[in-house]
Amino acid sequence: MANRESPGGAAVKTRVLVVDDSPLVRAVLGEAFAAVPDIEVVGEAGDGKTAVELAERLRPAATRRHQHGRAHARDGRAGGDRADHA
Repeated sequence: MANRESPGGAAVKTRVLVVDDSPLVRAVLGEAFAAVPDIEVVGEAGDGKTAVELAERLRPAATRRHQHGRAHARDGRAGGDRADHA
């Protein structure tokens, strides 16, 4: 990811919400994202309902979720229905 700067010159981190029903997968993804300087993991959820609640409250730029054997990455700025954040 390219570094972005706020108008004041400070680096802006991409806020990510990690969603997966497996605590192990959430932990591994959280650690992987934490190793990237311009990514901030703002929360984790183990189910869609919690993910939607957290996404509405935390306003991540992106969510990383896993569902039925397929991985999904969503850009929180892309709009769409509420399920896009779960």
